This record gives sequence, structure tokens and C-alpha cells, in this order.
Amino acid sequence: MTNEERQLLLSLAETVIELKRSRDDMAIGLAAAILDLHRLLIHAGHQTQHDVLSRLTAQTEALASTSPNQAGVKFLDALIATLASDKLNAASWLREPLAGRG
Repeated sequence: MTNEERQLLLSLAETVIELKRSRDDMAIGLAAAILDLHRLLIHAGHQTQHDVLSRLTAQTEALASTSPNQAGVKFLDALIATLASDKLNAASWLREPLAGRG
């Protein structure tokens, strides 16, 4: 491997790492916003926790049956588990690995 090829490979690796960080940041930010919206709607009485969980579970099942490579299923499973346990803190996802994250 030449020095130029090595430098290109290192640059590619750094770009991939940054892409992963950006993806994680976006997913956690979106989850935090979604969890907060659901928390507000549940506490205001506009929807029940059971209704939210039922809708999200139905969406997860639909994705599982139609989505190639189960895209979005693991994210929705983590969101459902977080809502079901009343731990509406997406920041904890930074400290605790989600199923399928790696």
C-alpha cells in the first residue's frame, strides 16, 4: 500500500466515523423530540399511553412486514420500550446501547 493509498484510507475511515456520529446524534435528537411530544400529550390527557403504544406497535409490525432489512424496526422497538417504561429520556440512549446499535 502506498502512502497516498494509506492517506485515502485514513480519510475514508474518519469520514465513516463522523457519519456514524451524525447519524447517532440525529436519531437521539429525533427520539428526544418524539418522546417529549408524547409525554406532553399523555400528561395533557389528549392521548393515553396505551393508545400511543398501540399505534407505534402497529407501525412497527407494518415496517417489519414490508421494510427491506427491517429498516426502522429496532428504532421503533427502542422508542416503544422507552415509552412503556416511562423513561422518557432519550439522552440515556447515549449511555445505554440500543438493540441493534453498534
